Amino acid sequence: MTIAYHPDSELDDEKLKQLYDELLLKRAHFKEEVIKLNHLIAKKEECSVTDVAEAANIREEADRAMGLVEQYTETLSHIEKALLHMEHGTYGVSDKTGNPIPFERLKIIPWTSTCADD
Repeated sequence: MTIAYHPDSELDDEKLKQLYDELLLKRAHFKEEVIKLNHLIAKKEECSVTDVAEAANIREEADRAMGLVEQYTETLSHIEKALLHMEHGTYGVSDKTGNPIPFERLKIIPWTSTCADD
């Protein structure tokens, strides 16, 4: 796969490669976390507990895990979108304004699709 940045972005090939590698690492990390959390949720739901307090605690832990799965799944969606932008040569500019997204912002959140001011 060939990756590219938008011509109006503030990126170069080296910066793009750095951000691409980071996106791949983050994608793998979040996918792994979702798998772990889904196993935890399944394990918690299979538990039969007679103690009401312990059952409530298990339910609370499962609810927190489900919330994290939702957050991580949303982040994965943003990462996939950023990778598609790289594939199509539209990465590095705001989806809202078309202004270049500063490299410093992309280093922190490489899947961001907007400038901080948007």
